[in-house]
Amino acid sequence: MNENAPRLVLVTNIPSPYRLHAFELLQNEMQQRGFVLEILFMAANERGRHWIAKPDEWKFSGRLIGGFHPYVINMEMHINPSVWTSILHNAPRWLVIGGGWQFPTSLGLFLLKPFYKHRTTNLIWAEANYRYSSRLRGIVAFLRRLILNSVDGLIVPGEIAAKTIHEYWHVKPRKTIFWPNLVDESKYRDRVIELRKQRVELRKKYKVSESNTVLFWSARLDEATKGIITFLEAIISVATERMTILLAGDGPDHAKVENWVHIHSSLDVRLLGNVSDYAVLDCLAISDVAILPSLRDSNPLSTIEAIWAGLPILISVNCGNWPETVQPGKNGWLIDPAQPEQAAQAVREILASSPQQLATMGQKSLALAQERFDSRSAIKCFVDDLIAAFPPEI
Repeated sequence: MNENAPRLVLVTNIPSPYRLHAFELLQNEMQQRGFVLEILFMAANERGRHWIAKPDEWKFSGRLIGGFHPYVINMEMHINPSVWTSILHNAPRWLVIGGGWQFPTSLGLFLLKPFYKHRTTNLIWAEANYRYSSRLRGIVAFLRRLILNSVDGLIVPGEIAAKTIHEYWHVKPRKTIFWPNLVDESKYRDRVIELRKQRVELRKKYKVSESNTVLFWSARLDEATKGIITFLEAIISVATERMTILLAGDGPDHAKVENWVHIHSSLDVRLLGNVSDYAVLDCLAISDVAILPSLRDSNPLSTIEAIWAGLPILISVNCGNWPETVQPGKNGWLIDPAQPEQAAQAVREILASSPQQLATMGQKSLALAQERFDSRSAIKCFVDDLIAAFPPEI
């Protein structure tokens, strides 16, 4: 390794499995350009997450860093003093702070910038959604605006995040760089294509009739954010025995959702619980439409997985990446969960569509995924934009 090579250090909260693919590609891209990437994680996991960190399997230069993790106001407040000393001692050319501006570790990195030994560009990697953004006034909003305006640039996943930060939070950084949320297309496109050849056998495995229209829903069972019962109540009047909903996920409202499903047994809803990645791919392969009618969702990966799988999607206006993932009338439906008749009409149209019509819409989803979420192209564009805005040589 060239000790003088420009370094990018990315500090974020936990090694979420869905990020690892992008981190691997980012390291490859940085190495090809003669740069160095280091990814530092504040913790191995957080409450409510079921992942297991496996650093030995990572294909990028990442490590877990020691620290303290007090649980305050329903949030783990990561404190990692060794990160501060490391950056003070050997500041990188680019420092990207993700996972949440409010963590003490993040706040320390913002405040210590004047003391870095080398000139460093500070960037914050943020998701935001004005559809449910809270604390637009008051001390939290003031501190957020103060911190975010102190950085050199923002990294955002899409249009809604940028609009929220600029127009609703009144943050005006020097530069805004886009880095869309990415998934591994070798799984969600290539593997699903192979599994779809076994559609008949897989439907038998999951006890789903070949004649049914199947809606796949990957969501945490949390009514306040995902609106599970809100959506089911909106569509029950139009649902028929030819429709099956596969609901993958668990959460604090499992018992509540399970009770609702039991009472309304005329609606075929299968609660799958937390399922493996392999089972998710099975479900995508046997489904006709993917749905995510959330009440709150910053920038969900499941919609990107669905369009890579070549499925039409029904998505809520509350999902932060709807402008990038759905073109209403072409590859899916856009609804406002506060307007239940919109959900009912969308399901009515889904059930009235032939398998061929849904498949055609799915092909448009896949084309959209290839245009907007190709992993290698997106990472290359991100690095291009980064070095154009903040050149490696100062």
